[in-house]
Amino acid sequence: MTSWTKNGLTVLTVAAATCTLLAWMAGCGVSERIEKDAIGVMRDQRENPRARVVAVEHLIDQRRSGELSEPPTAIYGEIAWTVTEPEILRAKVVEALLTDPDEAVSGAARDMARRMLPREPSRLVTRVICRQAAAQGWSEFVPAMVRSLAREYQDIEDSERAEYAAISTLSAPESVAQAALRVFLTPPVLEPTGTVDWTARFRLDAWDVLSRLDPQGRLRAEATQSADGGDQVLEAIRAAGRDLRVIPLTGEELGWLLSIRTVTLKGDSSWWAESTSAVSRVHSEVRTLRLRHVEAVRWAAKHQPGLLVKNRAELLQALDTSLAGRRHHFRTATEGKWPRKEPSQTLSRTEPGLSWGDILSILVIDMAARQPAVVAAFFSQAEADRADKTTEYGGLLRFVPTDQSERAAVQLFLPRPMHRQGDDKFIASDDMIAAGDTALAHYHFHVQRVSNRSFAGPSPADLEYADRSGRSCIVLTSVGEGVLNLDYYQDGGVVVDLGEIHR
Repeated sequence: MTSWTKNGLTVLTVAAATCTLLAWMAGCGVSERIEKDAIGVMRDQRENPRARVVAVEHLIDQRRSGELSEPPTAIYGEIAWTVTEPEILRAKVVEALLTDPDEAVSGAARDMARRMLPREPSRLVTRVICRQAAAQGWSEFVPAMVRSLAREYQDIEDSERAEYAAISTLSAPESVAQAALRVFLTPPVLEPTGTVDWTARFRLDAWDVLSRLDPQGRLRAEATQSADGGDQVLEAIRAAGRDLRVIPLTGEELGWLLSIRTVTLKGDSSWWAESTSAVSRVHSEVRTLRLRHVEAVRWAAKHQPGLLVKNRAELLQALDTSLAGRRHHFRTATEGKWPRKEPSQTLSRTEPGLSWGDILSILVIDMAARQPAVVAAFFSQAEADRADKTTEYGGLLRFVPTDQSERAAVQLFLPRPMHRQGDDKFIASDDMIAAGDTALAHYHFHVQRVSNRSFAGPSPADLEYADRSGRSCIVLTSVGEGVLNLDYYQDGGVVVDLGEIHR
């Protein structure tokens, strides 16, 4: 007699000699049913997940012994693709398919697993696929593994993930970063599905992996400069490096660059030409910029050219002077999990993480956000946001041409119905992203209450967005009647409180 606990009750079970260990855990009555109808138990969603796994184990044993001539591949496949099924069951049916003795079955399963892997939500299923591929030497899985690795998890290091280990095994002696770069340079050529360009998707995801494994872009810069010509993506990267001193670091940044370059090559080259001229006038100490810096550089060259000839220390002093005397409000709310450590919002503490381009961008954003027309628009939108309990509001801060020059303006993008996920979340629409190629910054509000000062600053989700997008971002928080607090934030968890804005 053996006792075990279920739902707080002690249950006594007789372990018959015919029960396997897992079957015993599921209950011997179930074991008898498995012997009679393993497929039925496996398909029964009302059954205990352990029992369903035992049923798959029984079917695997039958296949190995030759007792079962054909595996239930259709049922296995249905369970494998249904993400609401228990992950232990999904992992087991994937294992059953990949290890089936019939090469036709296992070969079809490999194709299925490669299609599943890039966006597979279960880490257990991912681990089963990656370990089996590595053990069998299936190098064709590397591109799919790279796409899967592109999804960043905050609770596990890249080097500890199953995809990383499998890529290391399958690509040796190359490093994982070199393998990801190879996927970017020579991606699988697949037929588009609807509007999805799968070859482009592989390249952008590989670039996202490299954003973490090659954070400074040195490996990418060397490889993309030495690669053969004729590739429009590589030509865009080369042009950005040559004209703008920019190497896009994330997949979204690369997509952003390609969008700008497409418009430029179609004949609207004024922004690229102005920006190229402006970047050539930047202080000689500045070797590289980020794409988010270029609009600030372009504007400064036309309207504040003295800023471009200042070195980093001089720009930092100018920003420190601008912030002196302002009243600040620092976030105290702690909901969510910070991508890194909880950020500081003071310039003195965040300054080491700011490049020359970051500081210039903050100065220009701060000037633009305090223009009277922009301030009036911010307060009008904040009131509308507070009245709408379905979402936060946000949009683009940009410069728009006038008869004589250009002026700062804001462009509101209301989230679509599918993106209205509550009063504490803003999701940028595809329309907003597409319209923001040459915008100065993305903005949104924290104005659920008139006095919302505990939320003054970006949330963990906001910082994740900045990491992914590579954009300059600002958040405006209501801290009192007729008062908004302005915070700048960017990738790397960098936040600078720019102080109050008054109606």
